[in-house]
Amino acid sequence: MRVKRFLSILGCIAVLGVGAPLAHADPTAQWPNSGSYDPPEAVMLRTLQQVVPPEVLQQTPVQLQPFDADTYLVSHPRLFWPVDQAPNAQFVAQQLANHGPGWGATVANGPRGFGAYLTYDPATYGMPQTGLLSTVQQILPRDWLQQTPMQLQQLDADTFLLDHPGLFWPVDQAPSAQAAVQQLASQIPNLHTTVLNGPQGFGIYLTYDTTNYSAVQPGQPGLLPAVQQILPVEVLQQTPLQFQSLDGGAYLVSHPGLFWPVEQAAAAQAIIQQLASQTPGWSSTVTNGPQGYGIYAIYQSVSTAASQTGPLLAIQQVIPAAVLQQTPLQLQSLDGSTYLVSHPDLFWPVTQAATAQSVVQQLSSRTRGWGATVYNGSQGYGIYLTYRPVA
Repeated sequence: MRVKRFLSILGCIAVLGVGAPLAHADPTAQWPNSGSYDPPEAVMLRTLQQVVPPEVLQQTPVQLQPFDADTYLVSHPRLFWPVDQAPNAQFVAQQLANHGPGWGATVANGPRGFGAYLTYDPATYGMPQTGLLSTVQQILPRDWLQQTPMQLQQLDADTFLLDHPGLFWPVDQAPSAQAAVQQLASQIPNLHTTVLNGPQGFGIYLTYDTTNYSAVQPGQPGLLPAVQQILPVEVLQQTPLQFQSLDGGAYLVSHPGLFWPVEQAAAAQAIIQQLASQTPGWSSTVTNGPQGYGIYAIYQSVSTAASQTGPLLAIQQVIPAAVLQQTPLQLQSLDGSTYLVSHPDLFWPVTQAATAQSVVQQLSSRTRGWGATVYNGSQGYGIYLTYRPVA
């Protein structure tokens, strides 16, 4: 079967482990959507917003319940009609079908009682990618979903919370949530985790992004995508990048893979030129730095669209350059698109989630891609910032 992202937020949002951060944007904002990865469920959720405004979806989740074969019953107060209004349901289904295939209407005894519901069949896309619904069924069997529908609650412009008892873990069961998302992420890269005081209580939930940032990231300029052309994700997972503030908005970039003895100046220059071809602002210097005496890469936050929306300029809103000169900022890859940000001034015990949340919101006012995660990192177990390069 080929089947292809809620609530008033009662607490703070933090993304767990390999989770991706939530961009705390105005839910009515319309961010650009990725055309290179457009799974049926992403189209479905974006299309629903043609009928049900995002602010309504934040208050009342949409429910998806397996109906038959590849078809799901779509349940929401604004998408339910008495039997004698079934033609209205059919009209809305046809309206939604103008934005993508798979929509229909049926009369059934569903979560809202007996009446007319919308249906959605992601298999009509015939797409090769494994989708959200079929992927989730690796953890939640179909009969579980028939008994207890999965609810999708909008968190921001393109992120939805997956609400189901089988997709919820207490915070002290973070390794179990981590294992689940790692199992699923190989098939659907825009599935992540978040720590939230949500419908099941305070704990770990899955989230789904209708825009897959990692799909568009390699083709766009930016500091981190450029580095990934040189240092594979698995290398950055083992050894974080360090950024030490210098004068004039420049940063010393420290990593064993971006350090050369002085006699290897030609090799260093070749790598710097490769980085500069991806995004402006790269140069090199000879200094006695964290890796010892030799050649280091330098990144200058120049006035380009990429740098203006990058992490370093945003970080300077909360950490003065003088502090970053003394204690470098570390960025460690969590997956292909998300980085853990580590610094003593950007780390909080789990009891200080509200403080972390306020910093996330402050950074998000400057650039998208910020979130927070519960993680056992270089500062110990607690809340870290995360950053994901986005378009």
